[in-house]
Amino acid sequence: MRSSLTRIALGLLAVVVGVSSASCSGRTTETSTATTPLSATSTSQTQTAVAPSAARNESAPVSTVAPSLLKVPDVRGMSMSDARLALETDGFEVFVETQHSKTVGADRVISQAPSGDSQAESGSTVKIVVSLGLDWREVPNTAGMTQASAQATLKNAGFKVKVWTISSDTVSPGRVIKQVGGSRATAGWTIQIYVSSGPKPAPKKVVVPDVVGMSHEDAEAALTALGLRITAGWESGTPVADYGKVINQSPKAGTTLNEGSFVQIDIAGSR
Repeated sequence: MRSSLTRIALGLLAVVVGVSSASCSGRTTETSTATTPLSATSTSQTQTAVAPSAARNESAPVSTVAPSLLKVPDVRGMSMSDARLALETDGFEVFVETQHSKTVGADRVISQAPSGDSQAESGSTVKIVVSLGLDWREVPNTAGMTQASAQATLKNAGFKVKVWTISSDTVSPGRVIKQVGGSRATAGWTIQIYVSSGPKPAPKKVVVPDVVGMSHEDAEAALTALGLRITAGWESGTPVADYGKVINQSPKAGTTLNEGSFVQIDIAGSR
């Protein structure tokens, strides 16, 4: 009886072991089947699985923060170093530009952009224009040059030109005798040049006419028509009939004088 029970128990154990082996064998086969094809198909499936995640990231809302606006300090008139310090202290970058100025002293801020007291983003750049002061330049010496060359030379150096023409016995006509305006001047300053018209022409000779007995009006007209100048005097105690007439002249009629010389006439009567 006990041996029979033993055989039955062994038989059941064999069945259980067989079933367990079959079950394990089936699971091993399924696992092998699922994991074996690591090929393009598997890669494609992996890529397909990732794509929706990327799409979700692209469409996700982006968080934005409004830029901080700050008041720009007014730095006009400050020195360049003080202006830079003020702007950088308030959170701005600084760009410096320089130029000459007739009204703003050297190293002082002429202008800025953005303007003072306006609003600008924190960290943005403010441009300041700093004065170099007056634009002093060397004045080229044009003595001896032709008028055209002298004018061009001075204008190219940044100056204005005023031309005067005078006679000269030593400098050829059309050439600069001298210039006035200094050896150094600020840009835009006017330099005066004196250009030779050649030797002064010899004065014209005229013969003094006889004006005694003429009215003083006729005598003056006759003398000035010849280019002579007149000085007049009045003689009292003369006959009434001679009042207003020339009773004497100097030099005498027939004298040769240079044009522009003076002739004295004496008129009868009194003013």
